[in-house]
This record gives sequence, structure tokens and C-alpha cells, in this order.
Amino acid sequence: MAAIQVRGLPEEIYTKLVQLSKAENRSLAQETIVILNKALDLEDDRKKLRRVLLKKSIMIFPIRLLW
Repeated sequence: MAAIQVRGLPEEIYTKLVQLSKAENRSLAQETIVILNKALDLEDDRKKLRRVLLKKSIMIFPIRLLW
């Protein structure tokens, strides 16, 4: 499995990450993986949502070719 080392992590982010990991009974590494997975899935969801909205807008406002 791959490993990541983060340098220059702001103290507030580290503190929040520690708090979240304790609240969820996870290790710091496990909590970091969960958060990264959620963040990456959200980005994919945003892309999917944009595609759906674009398709719907094309259906609502069809482009008419003027020839």
C-alpha cells in the first residue's frame, strides 16, 4: 500500500484531525483515509452533477440550428 508524508501541515488541521479520529475511534491514519475518500468522492459527485445539469438544461433549452 502507498504511503504519504505531509510536511507543513497547519497545527489547526492536525488538531482537528486528532479530535475527529478520537471521536470516531479510529487511528490518525484511518481517519485521514476516510476524509480523503470522502473528499475525492465529493469531487466525482460534483462532476456527475454538472453533467446531469448540463443534459437537463439542453433538454429544457434545446439548441435550434438556424439554416
